[in-house]
Formats: sequence, structure tokens, C-alpha cells
Amino acid sequence: MFRFKIFVVLLGALLLTGCFDVPSIHPLFTEGDLMFEPALVGIWTDKNGELLVVRQSGQEKAYKVLHVSGKDLSAMGKYDVYLAQLGEFRFLDILPEENSEYIPSHYFASLRLEKEQMRIAFLDSKWLRQQIIEARAPAHTLLPRRDQKMVLTAPTRELQQMIRKYAAEPKAYDKGGLEFRRMK
Repeated sequence: MFRFKIFVVLLGALLLTGCFDVPSIHPLFTEGDLMFEPALVGIWTDKNGELLVVRQSGQEKAYKVLHVSGKDLSAMGKYDVYLAQLGEFRFLDILPEENSEYIPSHYFASLRLEKEQMRIAFLDSKWLRQQIIEARAPAHTLLPRRDQKMVLTAPTRELQQMIRKYAAEPKAYDKGGLEFRRMK
């Protein structure tokens, strides 16, 4: 049995959970960190009929993800997704193809892949904010926005350090998560 724990910045399901409120202006990985896992490629669905279509992009170590809402088939999101391993966890860095922000935004989540099942757990944005505030992180780590949300501005290596620190903490993730099963 092939089993993964993948901590990610996976955007495809972020829209499903509303956890799209902690963008980063920098990627979580460098080019040298990236890897490709063929088991992620396919069509995935959840109990509500949400679809994730994952395919390899034109780049060797990248994915294209199409999210289709189970409630409104015209509601779709397209994402560029990258996979890498940091410590004992694997991570995804997700960028929306159509970005409502002024600059490209990266998002994070965790993923567990077992046979034909995929579970995605996104970072709990309130918990993460509190950790950053309590740690008195450098000013470039957290940039408050007018709408009371935050933007992470730390460079890639500092983001990796922060994610490694919290990767094994169950409280770091939204409760419940998303569960998908492979269709094809």
C-alpha cells in the first residue's frame, strides 16, 4: 500500500472550504524542491459531487487542476499546482490561473493519498494567524490587509521553516477536511 502525507498549499479545494484567505506572495518551493507524483493524476469526486480533474501540465514537475462545482457545473476554477517534500511531509503550492489579487497568490493545504482515496486538509487560517502573532514573527511574514485578512510576505525559505514547524500539528488544519475518491 502506497501512502502519502502531503502538506500543501492546494487551491483546488480551497474554494470548497472557504480557506482561501491566507495567500502568500512567494512560492513554498524552489525549482530544485519540486517533484512529480503520477498517483495524483486523475479524476476525483467527493460526496457532494465536486470534481477535481488533475493532469500533468506542460512542465515536467507540475499539475493543472480543474475544480468543477457539484452544484453549478458552470462554476469552475483552474489552478497550477506544484508538489514537493519538506521533511517527512509532501506539500502542494497552488496558484489560481485567474487571480483576483493584484499579484499572484500561493495557497497551502495537506493531502493524504491512499490507493483510490485522497483527503485534503487546509490550514486553519485563524489558528495560523494566531501562531504568527504569538511568535512575533518578522514584519515581512504577515501583512495585514484592509479587509482584516492577511498576506504572507516571507521569502520561500522562511515559509518552508514555518510550514515544517506546524506540519505535524493537528490544530493547524481545518476540521473535517475534504475527502475525494478516484473516478478514473
